[in-house]
Amino acid sequence: MTSAHLHTPSYLPPANSALGLVRSGVLSLALALLLLATWGSGGEAKWATGLIIIAGGLGLLALVLTSGNIPKGLIIAGLLWITAATWSVIQSLEIGPLAHPLWAEATRALPSMQGGSIALDPHAARMSGVMTLSLAGVACLGIVVARQDRAMAVLLGLSGIIALFSLAALLQMSDQAAGPRDIVRHAADASFPFTSRNTFCAFAGVGVIASASLLAASRAHQRVLQAFCLGCLLCCTAGVLSSHSRAGLAVVAAGSAISLILVSRRPAMLFLVGLAGLALVAVSMSGITGERTASLGEDYGVRLAIWRASAEIAWQHLWLGVGSLDQALQMHAGEWGERHILRAHNIYLQAAAERGLPASLAILAALGFVLRQCSKSLADPAPIAAVTLGVTAMFALHGLVDFSIQVPTNATILALLLGLAVGQRQEPSQQDQPRLQT
Repeated sequence: MTSAHLHTPSYLPPANSALGLVRSGVLSLALALLLLATWGSGGEAKWATGLIIIAGGLGLLALVLTSGNIPKGLIIAGLLWITAATWSVIQSLEIGPLAHPLWAEATRALPSMQGGSIALDPHAARMSGVMTLSLAGVACLGIVVARQDRAMAVLLGLSGIIALFSLAALLQMSDQAAGPRDIVRHAADASFPFTSRNTFCAFAGVGVIASASLLAASRAHQRVLQAFCLGCLLCCTAGVLSSHSRAGLAVVAAGSAISLILVSRRPAMLFLVGLAGLALVAVSMSGITGERTASLGEDYGVRLAIWRASAEIAWQHLWLGVGSLDQALQMHAGEWGERHILRAHNIYLQAAAERGLPASLAILAALGFVLRQCSKSLADPAPIAAVTLGVTAMFALHGLVDFSIQVPTNATILALLLGLAVGQRQEPSQQDQPRLQT
């Protein structure tokens, strides 16, 4: 009689060892902090950012406590990511040719500032570098969790959290919490309780993709688990549809389709995508969304002016960047009416303008190496890789017209999913391969 005997992988110290207990404590604390940060109004609460930074540091510590080989592609990605983050910190230093005016002085001098000025807000540049490093730590946390075979549990928990958040958003809509109708641009703004429908829509879209993929996974065959995933799917979808975000609806539909096609080619999954498409058509025919569709030309004109200004700033500071774009954009005030614009509404232009071309290319290359490693996990029955690629596509598309990835919780969720997908593909050494015993 033949049976397979699996050894514990060498990169995981025994759970009951002192090192294993410390690692488990670090993981538990980091995941608890991320849970609290997720409830920080979808990342809009300032205290949530601090929790994410701490959780990122704990993630790096957890990876240090977990010995083992790391794929060469991830090592290169890590070096590129650290380089880009370090550049953001350097931009905030007042040394030599990189000396930057203080934020208050830059604000006063703004009308007379010339194109040669560099970082206008050192504090913003410094925080950008800190957050970039923290996101790497969150990805490391995902890697360690996945190597302990807890990736599916984390994905289920993440879907549940976002579903509850979406449900809370729906319940608050009756309070008209967004403000009086005379200070909002669209009727839908007055009925939506959060400051940015686009960021919430992308945030809830993560839950749609995760729960839908879990529903399609071969491991999710138990009735209770199916009911849980279906409930998450309904709550998140309702939250997304109620936001009436034109770009948000489009990218969530695209991300869901990508993840579902990757996780399963069964007709039932395509049927779910068809239902989502019918829901989008129904929403587009509603009165509020119709009003927003009618203003599409005006909004596109504003976006075009913002993109033109951001591209001009990026071109003037092609190699070094300006460190922080919000104040630099005010040099172009008036080109988009009386609106107060702080972002480029395009994450690629924003990155090029703030960090410069070399650092921006380093970040894109790092993500490319990580996604390449994620794609190797698609053969795994768990839908982690499919979810991650779908979510990444969603934020990449949404980033063409808005800035949802700049919401701390949105970026954190993506970093965690990247880590889970990479860690899910375990490649033990030769001595860790299954041995056959007769």
